[in-house]
Amino acid sequence: MKFNLRNVGIIKEAEIKFDGLTVIAGENDTGKTTLGKYLYGSVLNKSLGILLDEGSLKTHSENYHCSLEYSDNEAQIKQVIFIDSPSFLDMFSYIKNAALLFLQRKLSFNNMDDHRTDLVLLLSQVKDKNHQYKDLYHQIEQIINGQMYYDKDHDDIFYQKNQIDLRDNPFQMKNTANGIKMFGYLQVLCLNKTIEKNTLLILDEPEVHLHPKWQLKYAEILTKLVKTGVKVLVNSHSPYMIEALELFSQQEGISSNFYIAKSGKNGTEMIIINNNLEAIYKTLSEPFSQLEEISLREGCLKW
Repeated sequence: MKFNLRNVGIIKEAEIKFDGLTVIAGENDTGKTTLGKYLYGSVLNKSLGILLDEGSLKTHSENYHCSLEYSDNEAQIKQVIFIDSPSFLDMFSYIKNAALLFLQRKLSFNNMDDHRTDLVLLLSQVKDKNHQYKDLYHQIEQIINGQMYYDKDHDDIFYQKNQIDLRDNPFQMKNTANGIKMFGYLQVLCLNKTIEKNTLLILDEPEVHLHPKWQLKYAEILTKLVKTGVKVLVNSHSPYMIEALELFSQQEGISSNFYIAKSGKNGTEMIIINNNLEAIYKTLSEPFSQLEEISLREGCLKW
């Protein structure tokens, strides 16, 4: 699968190939999130408010282009999921019921992005005991020391911590750490079979809510999902996350493509650099070099 985007926001040119794992590295405000949202809209045939016609978004600008192409005999994407901030889970039930009400009455719900309302509805699907990710589910359970789940009776998401008897009073999302929620997303979506082969999972800077140790574990889970046939796009500015994705993708023997978002005078270009990831690490590790220079200049560097 190939996604093409040109002259959209600050993005000058982007041609992204999806074979298995796709990673786009870059600093803030380089168009990573924009690309993810347009990809999401293209797959869902929504187009983020712009007319979508046979895979290409049309606009009054002749220079504008957005298209999604499948190669011969390539399976179509069954489901697309966009995950960014976990904080909106604190209002899960409110968002879910408001979204359903607005859909029923054909009203606009402009205060909430489509990908978030869609994610809430996907999270509220009934669990399936026959899901194929039992090992991954339990691996996540060990990492977060518990289970995140959707409770149909209460129409809400909860976190049950192991070794603590809170069956009658589990943790609500407002009392649950954002790092646990990031793993919990995958736990719930695997349990209800929303994530399966030929799902496209888009993760926008997941490391923001994760300690470096958990970034490595999160990267490992993602590469294992890819090995089962899930296509994963990760936008990241964390050298920990990116290096972990590189190493685990090699360990799992999965196809991967790494891009760097480079800003220029005319906008951002997404450049593939599979054979030279040092360019990514050099860009993202620049703050460490700046801190070292400050320490040396102030004479406070400790050896």
